[in-house]
Amino acid sequence: MLFIVGRSGRILSEIHPLWFLFIYLVAIPTFGLLYSVATPHGFRLSHARSGATSDIADLGSILEAALRRSFARRAEDEFVIGTQKLSLDSLRDSLHVDSVNSNDGTTLSFRVSISAEGIVDFEGERHLGWSMLVTVPEQATSAILGPSSVDVYRSPEVDFSQYASPFREQNEKLFALVFSQRNYGFGILSPAMALTYQEDLQLRDYLQTVRQSGADIGGDVWRMLCLSATVMTTLGSNDIVPSTWRARMLIASQATVAIVLAGLFLNAVAFRAAMRRERTSN
Repeated sequence: MLFIVGRSGRILSEIHPLWFLFIYLVAIPTFGLLYSVATPHGFRLSHARSGATSDIADLGSILEAALRRSFARRAEDEFVIGTQKLSLDSLRDSLHVDSVNSNDGTTLSFRVSISAEGIVDFEGERHLGWSMLVTVPEQATSAILGPSSVDVYRSPEVDFSQYASPFREQNEKLFALVFSQRNYGFGILSPAMALTYQEDLQLRDYLQTVRQSGADIGGDVWRMLCLSATVMTTLGSNDIVPSTWRARMLIASQATVAIVLAGLFLNAVAFRAAMRRERTSN
């Protein structure tokens, strides 16, 4: 074992040091591109305000409350699936909003989940559930000033092309019931999400925080190349910090590679200098 280690060490020492320098330089853009591809949302600025993250839970509760109010306005309607009829009032309590996120601060995405567990039998099953990934823009579509409140409306979007039949039709029906508003601008019935003025203000504050803080910069190739250069030169990660386990593992891997290559380069230089002195002395 010691012989193998010693033999390997001598082979590495005999390699020209410029090869290690070449690998060292090539590793910088390689890791930079790897950060952009493997962890597109794994980095943020160290001075990013924590409010963008901490507000997500509150924002999810706000959206959930808004959608339940929408259900309440249409409590007399029914959600029909085949021969089964589910009242919106019975589904309201099962509504849940999660996965609230914004990558660039211009749109907000969230998942709406609804369950009919224990409410109805459907072809021998005791559980029915639906899930939709909804996206709403930062800019409101319209606002209605009431006697004592202001309702702000946004137009939600869902890509139903990814759903297989018959789930596509079921989710489309549920989407129309959840997001259709009877008092949407001048009496128009259209898919919309209604928020109070204070709720709308919190949503806009969250999106603005995301934009200003640069909370998600993993997709910026040039920033990732700069990050790779600073990590490779063992200067740290500058003002960019990893926010996912995969990003942290890549940072640690590159730092290790940098130290190993630097050591091999210096070892090769020292070996060649020692061989030169030996030849000179002989």
